[in-house]
Amino acid sequence: MHFYDVIEECKGQKPYYSTIPFSAQGALQTNYGSIEKSILVRDIRGHESEFTLEKHGFEVAKHKTKFSDWRNGSRVKKEHFDEIEQFLKEKLNAKKVIIFDHSLRRTDITNANAEKGEEYSAPPSRRPHVDHTLKSALTHVAMEFGEHSEWLKGRIQQINVWRPLFGQVMDHPLAVCDYGTVDRKDLVAVDLVFPHYVSELYKIWHNESQKWYYLDKQMPDEVWLIKMCDSDATEENGVAECCPHAAFKHPKSVPDTRLRESIEMRALVFH
Repeated sequence: MHFYDVIEECKGQKPYYSTIPFSAQGALQTNYGSIEKSILVRDIRGHESEFTLEKHGFEVAKHKTKFSDWRNGSRVKKEHFDEIEQFLKEKLNAKKVIIFDHSLRRTDITNANAEKGEEYSAPPSRRPHVDHTLKSALTHVAMEFGEHSEWLKGRIQQINVWRPLFGQVMDHPLAVCDYGTVDRKDLVAVDLVFPHYVSELYKIWHNESQKWYYLDKQMPDEVWLIKMCDSDATEENGVAECCPHAAFKHPKSVPDTRLRESIEMRALVFH
């Protein structure tokens, strides 16, 4: 995996990545780097019930769907969003769930494909990250409902639902990190610059104490629930704040292994 690293000449600056190219000569698209590290990723097959969103920041859930038109973005939003919102509402005993984004990934897709409007937005990311910080999620809620919304007064989570589009997954499966093994200093807040707003995510320093897991030969009805943020999480109560995650190259994958295809749904969960 490719973990966060500093660029010497940019030390002291808040890390950022711009999705828009800068025209000024010498302007950097990003001011941080990465370093590749080999890590141990443990298989939780047969032990799925031992891991929970509340304690570890992730869990495996069963969910079958009849939906299959994954490349049709408008149908995904009109039909599958509602299905997953209801699933999460029941699973997490939530008052309200809103899916605000989704992405399709496939191993052989490049960013150039995404720029040309392909439904597949990107290849699997081998850079450990957390999609949004709590600060970013709260900003999104305020933009959606207003900064004085009642929804800002209760518990707010962002939970991602990650599903392979076929099984068994052997090419670039998803790895998740137990939040209980993450030092708070491992989380590096990074600005993600869009044309009209700035989001914030976490990149991850490598730390030998981190414990990473995956689900061997994952099937489409086995979905990862991955926590991005939780307004109830504190160091004292043991509630996981988030879950660093990334794809990794499975050592047992062979050249003719079917390339991974997956969908990730990003949901705001209100309690």
